[in-house]
Amino acid sequence: MIQIENLKFQYPRAEFMLRLPRLVVEAGQRVAIVGPSGCGKTTLLNLISGITLPLAGTVQVCGEEVSAMSDASRRNFRIAKIGMVFQQFELVEYLDVLNNILLPFSINSTLPGSSGMRCRAIEFAEAMGLKEKLTRRPAQLSQGEQQRVAICRALITEPGVVLADEPTGNLDPENKRRILDLIFQLAEKQNQTLVVVTHDMGILSGFDRVVDFEKMRFSKAGEKSSGSVDSAVGDQA
Repeated sequence: MIQIENLKFQYPRAEFMLRLPRLVVEAGQRVAIVGPSGCGKTTLLNLISGITLPLAGTVQVCGEEVSAMSDASRRNFRIAKIGMVFQQFELVEYLDVLNNILLPFSINSTLPGSSGMRCRAIEFAEAMGLKEKLTRRPAQLSQGEQQRVAICRALITEPGVVLADEPTGNLDPENKRRILDLIFQLAEKQNQTLVVVTHDMGILSGFDRVVDFEKMRFSKAGEKSSGSVDSAVGDQA
């Protein structure tokens, strides 16, 4: 479902280069990405989704080479095929909760929208504990509630791949477990591939595989990488 080969990326004037010789994530697999802040975990999600382009190498998602697409093609592909949960949520401030969840259908006319999508969005919101918040705007929500709206929006299109950056970071323990279980249930039901960046070691038991960026994910510019990506994969959770 996700295949990365000989990937190199470096931000302008940055001191390190992200090097990924190879990373393969199978369809339906649940993968957690862990490691210290600043080591490239969010950058990896941006490269997979096509928000950021590599300096070298290839990124394939759902059999398509995302790194070779035009800007417009990458955007449409991302909206249709990839569910994104951003660390900063990226909700539209002038839209209420329901319309934020339905946003992908408003900005990509190629998505197969239907009259049932509104009902589905309401069902998602209710499952996330947002039943009484549907008409509120993001500024009227807590951070945890905003995060749950972002998760609903990522899942509403039934994407093949879900990329989530700290999806439980602003949730209390009770909601964290409940919502994570819901994400896992939906991913399994729809055979979705799930890649989650997290600092929360307490949730790793729910994943099939843990990739540890602390061992190897970036090196100083010009330095040789310490090894292949697959050899850095942590123990099975």
